[in-house]
Amino acid sequence: MINGISLNADFDTGNPLYKIFPDNVGYKLPRKPKAYEIRLGKHLGIPYRFFVRKVVITMKDVKDVVRALTEPTRFVLLWSKSPLTLVNPNRVGFIGRDILFKLSMIIILDPIQKVTTIKFHIM
Repeated sequence: MINGISLNADFDTGNPLYKIFPDNVGYKLPRKPKAYEIRLGKHLGIPYRFFVRKVVITMKDVKDVVRALTEPTRFVLLWSKSPLTLVNPNRVGFIGRDILFKLSMIIILDPIQKVTTIKFHIM
Protein backbone atom coordinates (compact mmCIF):
# COMPACT_ATOMS: atom_id res chain seq x y z
CA MET A 1 0.00 0.00 0.00
CA ILE A 2 1.28 3.47 -0.90
CA ASN A 3 -0.26 6.42 0.96
CA GLY A 4 -3.55 4.51 1.26
CA ILE A 5 -3.53 3.17 -2.33
CA SER A 6 -3.48 -0.63 -2.42
CA LEU A 7 -1.22 -2.17 -5.11
CA ASN A 8 0.04 -5.65 -5.90
CA ALA A 9 3.54 -4.76 -7.08
CA ASP A 10 6.31 -7.05 -8.33
CA PHE A 11 9.13 -7.81 -5.93
CA ASP A 12 12.19 -7.26 -8.13
CA THR A 13 15.16 -9.12 -6.59
CA GLY A 14 17.44 -7.80 -9.35
CA ASN A 15 16.67 -4.22 -8.38
CA PRO A 16 18.78 -3.03 -5.43
CA LEU A 17 16.72 -0.07 -4.22
CA TYR A 18 14.13 1.46 -6.54
CA LYS A 19 10.43 1.72 -5.85
CA ILE A 20 8.69 2.40 -9.17
CA PHE A 21 5.00 2.84 -9.96
CA PRO A 22 2.78 4.29 -12.70
CA ASP A 23 2.14 8.01 -12.92
CA ASN A 24 -1.61 7.52 -12.34
CA VAL A 25 -0.75 6.42 -8.78
CA GLY A 26 1.50 9.43 -8.28
CA TYR A 27 -1.20 11.79 -9.56
CA LYS A 28 -3.42 10.66 -6.66
CA LEU A 29 -0.91 12.13 -4.20
CA PRO A 30 -1.57 15.62 -2.80
CA ARG A 31 1.20 17.42 -4.71
CA LYS A 32 1.12 17.16 -8.51
CA PRO A 33 4.45 17.21 -10.38
CA LYS A 34 5.74 20.44 -11.90
CA ALA A 35 7.47 20.36 -15.30
CA TYR A 36 10.89 21.00 -13.69
CA GLU A 37 10.51 17.86 -11.53
CA ILE A 38 10.34 15.46 -14.48
CA ARG A 39 13.52 13.38 -14.75
CA LEU A 40 14.91 10.90 -17.25
CA GLY A 41 15.75 7.29 -16.37
CA LYS A 42 16.69 4.19 -18.35
CA HIS A 43 15.54 0.60 -18.11
CA LEU A 44 16.90 -2.10 -20.43
CA GLY A 45 18.71 0.73 -22.23
CA ILE A 46 15.43 2.48 -23.08
CA PRO A 47 14.68 5.94 -21.63
CA TYR A 48 11.58 6.81 -19.61
CA ARG A 49 10.41 9.91 -17.76
CA PHE A 50 9.40 10.03 -14.11
CA PHE A 51 8.89 12.23 -11.07
CA VAL A 52 9.81 11.43 -7.47
CA ARG A 53 7.75 11.67 -4.29
CA LYS A 54 8.45 10.45 -0.77
CA VAL A 55 5.60 8.12 0.12
CA VAL A 56 4.67 5.73 2.90
CA ILE A 57 4.97 2.12 1.72
CA THR A 58 3.08 -0.40 3.87
CA MET A 59 3.57 -4.17 3.71
CA LYS A 60 1.48 -6.90 5.36
CA ASP A 61 2.81 -10.40 5.98
CA VAL A 62 1.08 -13.80 6.11
CA LYS A 63 0.19 -13.24 9.79
CA ASP A 64 -1.37 -9.82 9.00
CA VAL A 65 1.51 -8.01 10.72
CA VAL A 66 1.91 -4.58 9.12
CA ARG A 67 5.12 -2.57 8.77
CA ALA A 68 5.72 0.70 6.97
CA LEU A 69 8.51 2.98 5.83
CA THR A 70 8.78 6.28 4.01
CA GLU A 71 10.78 6.07 0.78
CA PRO A 72 11.51 8.16 -2.31
CA THR A 73 9.49 6.56 -5.10
CA ARG A 74 9.54 6.98 -8.88
CA PHE A 75 6.27 7.54 -10.71
CA VAL A 76 6.71 6.79 -14.41
CA LEU A 77 4.96 8.82 -17.09
CA LEU A 78 3.09 6.86 -19.76
CA TRP A 79 3.59 3.66 -17.76
CA SER A 80 2.04 1.25 -20.26
CA LYS A 81 4.35 2.51 -23.02
CA SER A 82 7.45 2.56 -20.80
CA PRO A 83 10.26 -0.04 -20.85
CA LEU A 84 9.23 -1.04 -17.33
CA THR A 85 6.34 -3.07 -18.75
CA LEU A 86 8.32 -4.90 -21.47
CA VAL A 87 8.99 -8.00 -19.34
CA ASN A 88 5.51 -8.02 -17.80
CA PRO A 89 2.80 -5.89 -19.48
CA ASN A 90 0.49 -6.47 -16.48
CA ARG A 91 3.00 -5.07 -13.97
CA VAL A 92 1.57 -2.35 -11.74
CA GLY A 93 4.87 -1.39 -10.12
CA PHE A 94 7.88 -2.92 -8.47
CA ILE A 95 9.94 -2.71 -5.33
CA GLY A 96 13.63 -3.51 -4.99
CA ARG A 97 15.30 -5.87 -2.56
CA ASP A 98 16.48 -3.24 -0.04
CA ILE A 99 13.00 -3.42 1.49
CA LEU A 100 13.98 -6.89 2.79
CA PHE A 101 16.51 -5.33 5.14
CA LYS A 102 14.59 -2.16 5.96
CA LEU A 103 11.48 -4.10 7.07
CA SER A 104 13.32 -7.24 8.25
CA MET A 105 11.44 -9.60 5.95
CA ILE A 106 11.65 -13.26 5.03
CA ILE A 107 10.61 -13.86 1.42
CA ILE A 108 9.65 -17.22 -0.06
CA LEU A 109 9.44 -17.28 -3.86
CA ASP A 110 7.35 -20.12 -5.30
CA PRO A 111 8.00 -20.31 -9.06
CA ILE A 112 5.45 -23.07 -9.61
CA GLN A 113 2.49 -21.29 -7.99
CA LYS A 114 3.94 -17.86 -8.97
CA VAL A 115 3.38 -16.64 -5.42
CA THR A 116 5.62 -14.64 -3.08
CA THR A 117 5.11 -15.20 0.65
CA ILE A 118 6.17 -12.48 3.09
CA LYS A 119 6.91 -13.03 6.76
CA PHE A 120 8.49 -10.50 9.14
CA HIS A 121 11.28 -11.27 11.57
CA ILE A 122 10.35 -10.48 15.16
CA MET A 123 12.03 -7.20 16.09
